[in-house]
Amino acid sequence: MKNSIWGKKNAVFFSALPIIFLLMGMTGCRAKEHIVETFMPTIIDNDLVVDVVAYEDIHYKIGESWIATDDDTPLCVYPGANFLYYVSQYGDFPERVSGENYLNTVIKKLREVEGVSNVIMTDKNEPYTTADGREALITRVQYNEPDGSAHDSALLIFPNEKKYVRFDVVYDPDKTLPLGIREVVDTATFDFGPVVVLKGFSFIDEDRNAAIQFIDSENFITYMDADFRDNYYVYGTYEYYLDDEAVEHVAGMKEYALTKEEIENANLNQVSEGEVFIAIVFEIKGYVDEEGNDIENEKTALYIGAYSEKADSMILFNCNSFSFYFLEKEEISG
Repeated sequence: MKNSIWGKKNAVFFSALPIIFLLMGMTGCRAKEHIVETFMPTIIDNDLVVDVVAYEDIHYKIGESWIATDDDTPLCVYPGANFLYYVSQYGDFPERVSGENYLNTVIKKLREVEGVSNVIMTDKNEPYTTADGREALITRVQYNEPDGSAHDSALLIFPNEKKYVRFDVVYDPDKTLPLGIREVVDTATFDFGPVVVLKGFSFIDEDRNAAIQFIDSENFITYMDADFRDNYYVYGTYEYYLDDEAVEHVAGMKEYALTKEEIENANLNQVSEGEVFIAIVFEIKGYVDEEGNDIENEKTALYIGAYSEKADSMILFNCNSFSFYFLEKEEISG
């Protein structure tokens, strides 16, 4: 797990005001006026436009008047009060931890390191899409520390990357927060490797004149003729898996008789830098023929290949028909 800044914010939170008043008494009228203007007035600065680097691969934005400590994991002070916004947890899940235990693992770590027992979780594991299009789960976490400070956090879990990030605001519970932590999180981007966004897009193979439309996170349509999308298409549901999770899932589909070694070797042969190994499982429910007849025809189709974020494209191998597809992304209009 990467280093965190446990305990650091308490020193800043409770030492800032005494230092301010000490400086006011020692540095003269001009310094006093500057400090009062900087810290004491209530300044509504919720226009988040300035990039902050929490870690080299996590960025978020603050307001122009916010004050950020100049270090690797900055504490950002909201102007006019000691409201501290920062990334308080960041790490990777151990291989032994399964997806259903991700949330409990992070909360257990929080309780052990922070030494708090009054953790309240709401909006548990709700689906969330980050500013750079990554699929995540979000949970609201609130608790008070023995020293009196209150915390309001947004915990993000990235199942595909097996990572977690917690954004935190620490404040005096007698004061009203000027900006919810979610508003900060909504500006954040995460450089965890290629971003795979399928829902809301279609991918077209111009050579075959076929297109796959991912209507939402569950449903798809494959048009057999990309120029004629009223009829003549296959429909159903889908799931997709990336990297190691894709290898594990495909190896578990015994009907395809692919071993982990065979999949990993194929992975090495077709995935280059800036790409990610992907497996898409289509559960076909039926098809609509050229005359508009809806015909039930249930079966499973497995596609494996490489997704390129830079090129917004996929090279997929159909494990049922043993054919390749070269697909480029197109936005769904309307």
